[in-house]
Amino acid sequence: DISDCRLSGIRLAHLAFSSTISGFALQYAGRPIYFPHNLDFRGRAYPIPIHLNHIGNDLCRGLLMFNEKKTLGESGLRWLKIHAANLAGQDKIPLKDREAYTVKNMEEVFDSADYPLTGRRWWLKSDDPWQLLATCKELTAAMRTPKPTEFKSCLPVHQDGTCNGLQHYAALGGDPLGAQQVNLVKSADGKPADVYSAIAAKVIALIEEDIAAEKPEALAMKGRVNRKTVKQTVMTNTYGVTFIGARAQVRNRLNEANADSAKLGLAPLTKAEIASCSMYITTCIFKSMGQMFDGARQIQTWLMATAALIAKTVPDSFISDADYELASDLDELGLLPSPFDIAGREAASAEEELTGTFGATVRPAVEKPEPTIPGTAGGTAADKVLEEAIASQAEETSAAEKKTEKISPRSIRGPPAERLPDRMASVIWTTPVGLPVVQPYREYKSKEVSDEFEAFEKSDGG
Repeated sequence: DISDCRLSGIRLAHLAFSSTISGFALQYAGRPIYFPHNLDFRGRAYPIPIHLNHIGNDLCRGLLMFNEKKTLGESGLRWLKIHAANLAGQDKIPLKDREAYTVKNMEEVFDSADYPLTGRRWWLKSDDPWQLLATCKELTAAMRTPKPTEFKSCLPVHQDGTCNGLQHYAALGGDPLGAQQVNLVKSADGKPADVYSAIAAKVIALIEEDIAAEKPEALAMKGRVNRKTVKQTVMTNTYGVTFIGARAQVRNRLNEANADSAKLGLAPLTKAEIASCSMYITTCIFKSMGQMFDGARQIQTWLMATAALIAKTVPDSFISDADYELASDLDELGLLPSPFDIAGREAASAEEELTGTFGATVRPAVEKPEPTIPGTAGGTAADKVLEEAIASQAEETSAAEKKTEKISPRSIRGPPAERLPDRMASVIWTTPVGLPVVQPYREYKSKEVSDEFEAFEKSDGG
C-alpha cells in the first residue's frame, strides 16, 4: 500500500534524525558544549549547529542540561513543578493549579523516573515526552533529598512568549488591553490569555455580521474559522507580512482544512471559493487586530510614516542653490505645505495600509512620485492655483527685481523622472548593539559570470 510505504518512509526519516541527535549527544556527554550563533536580519540569534541545540525538537531539549548547577530555592522548586505540568499538557490553567497538578501526580512522576520503560509510562502521554521524562528524573531527585529547596539543579525550564512582536508593541504603546491579550499583565482569573483564539473569535463575530447581510464569502466560511486559521497571520503581522503574504497563509490554511471538512459536515470549498474567501478572511484578521491592538497599530502607523518620510528625504548635497531660491519663492507664495501636513498625509497612507484596505505591511510602499518639487501639492486644482499665483507675481514684480527671468509652471518642475530614484535616501536600521540589520525586502542586483565551461549569477548581496 502506497500510504503505508509513505508512513514507513517518514518513520525512517525520524529514526535517522533521532539517531543523529543521539550520536552527537553521546559524543559530548559529560562535557561542556558551546553553541556558536548567527544573527538573522532582525538581530535574533540562532545556533549554528543544526542537529543538537537548545531550540531544537523535543529530543534535543530533553537531552541538554546546563553545565553549571544552581540551588533551586522555593521559587526554583515551584517552577520545576510548573514545568512538569506544562509538559503534561496543563499549560492553559493558572500557575498555582499547575503546581497543584504536579503535586497530585507526584507518584506518576516518580514511576516515570524509576521505571520509564517498564512502569506505567505516564511520560509517554505527553506531546513532549523526552522533556517530561527529563523533568520527572530531575524532580524526583529533588524531592528525595532531605531539603528539596537546596537541591542543585541543571534542568532548563523553557518559557515561550505569547506573540513576541505584539508584546513589544503593547509595551511600547502602554496598551493595557493589548498587554492583557499577550500575557504581559496578569488576568483576573489567573489563566493565560490566548491571543490567537481571541482574534479568531473576533473574526467569527465579523463573519456572523456579514452572514446577516448575506455576504457570499461569509456564508461560505461559516463554521470554518478556528485558532489555526488565524495563528500564522497574527504571529507574522508584526514582522512585516504583506497583505498578499497573509492572504497566501490563509489560503494554505483553508486548503488544509478542506481535507477535514467532511468531519465537520461541511462541503469542501472550490478553488474559486478559497481564492475569494482567503481575501475576505485576511481582511477580517487585520480588522480584528486593529480593534484589539489599537496601540500597536498606531505605533506601526508612526513607524511606516516615519520610514516613508526618511526615504523621500534628500541630503543637502542633492539640493542646488536654484532649488533653494525656488523653494523660498514658493514659500512666500504660501504654496509649500507644512511639515505637519506632509507627515499627516504619510500617516493617513500608512493607516490605510494597516487597516487592510490595500493590504498591510510594515514596509513603507514607496510610490513613484510625479516629477514635481517634493512637498508641493499635486493635481490639477493645485496646478491651477500655482499658475495663477505665479502669473500674479510676474505682473507685480519687474523683471529687474526678479532673480530668475520668469517663473512658469514648467520652470518649477523638478528633475526628470529618471533622476528621482537617485534622490531616494536609504533607511539603515541598526540593532541596540550597533549592528546593521539587512532588510528582507531589499532587492539585490545580480550579474551573470560565465566562461567557456560554465555560467552562473552573482548577487551583490553576497
